[in-house]
Amino acid sequence: MDLMDALHAWAAAQTELAALLAEPNRFRLYKLKLEQGTKHPSTVQQRTGTGRQYRSCTVDGAVRISLQLDHYGRTLQQMTDLANAWRLALSPDNLTYPVYMGGEPGVGVKVKSATLDNEFDFDDPEPGLLRRVQLWTFWSFEV
Repeated sequence: MDLMDALHAWAAAQTELAALLAEPNRFRLYKLKLEQGTKHPSTVQQRTGTGRQYRSCTVDGAVRISLQLDHYGRTLQQMTDLANAWRLALSPDNLTYPVYMGGEPGVGVKVKSATLDNEFDFDDPEPGLLRRVQLWTFWSFEV
């Protein structure tokens, strides 16, 4: 299981995120692009970088993965509420790291930490959506 699949499974089980993104038979967290006809709010995730950690004596398997989460809403409030829910759900004040995302040890991905590095807003006038981009750094272990 890769980090994006693990994050999807973990987020779908979070009450605050599910309240905003869940609908019958679908959780509106997508990879790379929105699906045609998507309801909003919704989130798109994409990997923007990967760096492996090497030490002089050994490799511990830790991987630094940069993820971009784009939160879409039809209104400023919808977009802001969704972005804030993600920020709070992944905050070390609310989540004790390390955590297994996507399942138990051996199935899920062990995440050492998640850090929100930056966030900024866009207006996407063509589809009539507002978007907040969050740039996250995750330290996890490859399976």
